[in-house]
Amino acid sequence: MQQSAPTAFPRPQPEDDFDLDADLDRLAADIEAGRRRIPEEWELEGPAVSVSLGDACDVDPALLAVMCGPDGLGGEAPSAAFGEDRAADVLRPGPVLSALTEQAVSDLPSLSDDQLIGALSAARRLENRAAYLQAVAIAEFARRREIQREEARSRKVPPHRRPGQFPGDELAAELVCTVHYADERIWEATDLATRLPRTLAGMAGGTIDAVRASIIWSYTWALTLLDAEESRAFVAAASRSPRTRFCVTIVAPDGTALAHGCARGQHPWTPPPQATQATQANAT
Repeated sequence: MQQSAPTAFPRPQPEDDFDLDADLDRLAADIEAGRRRIPEEWELEGPAVSVSLGDACDVDPALLAVMCGPDGLGGEAPSAAFGEDRAADVLRPGPVLSALTEQAVSDLPSLSDDQLIGALSAARRLENRAAYLQAVAIAEFARRREIQREEARSRKVPPHRRPGQFPGDELAAELVCTVHYADERIWEATDLATRLPRTLAGMAGGTIDAVRASIIWSYTWALTLLDAEESRAFVAAASRSPRTRFCVTIVAPDGTALAHGCARGQHPWTPPPQATQATQANAT
């Protein structure tokens, strides 16, 4: 006859050693020392759960009311805020615009054509903002790996054993892409964060998308910081006259010659015949 397994009894649990009086004494000591504060009455009377929208401090309260409840506390559906020149149509990308856009596209049939285009425009600004967030995150990732790599080099760690030596491989695994593409993302993001602050600010504000940022970077990646300053000077000089603009196009590689030549109002040199057609096309 098969015997049944013995019944397992629960192990005795240790007694709860919680001391309410001691806990209250610690709380009183923290309050007296300034480490804790007594909540205000309005805080105790408020809702148990609150949501912070980060950048909502300077947003129109009427617009924030639209976001609360199915139809908004103000009785206005979120879609109305996306009309031409309405509040959401020109709102900067961020948590507020994201919440409004999510609410608006949840009921697309109710949107007018104008509101639908407004929601699309908002989604594009949010997409550009997301590209900015990716860029700054990748740039910070590359910066940390650079510090690790330099510290390992200073400690005479043998090559191919240094921490942070292959950031592209790490990023490629996260982005599910090739190492070559990840290396380019690191290169571009680092340049955006260090050499192209206006482009990065445009991405943050939703006015420059990732493709245009890549185009700007691809045409300026070979410029040093000094060259970038000269490049801005070239643009300023080119705006003075068509003749100066043509000079800028021809002699942009030689910043010193251009600066002195334009200051004297002279043409630094005559372009070769084979370059004339291409440079004239670029100058327009």
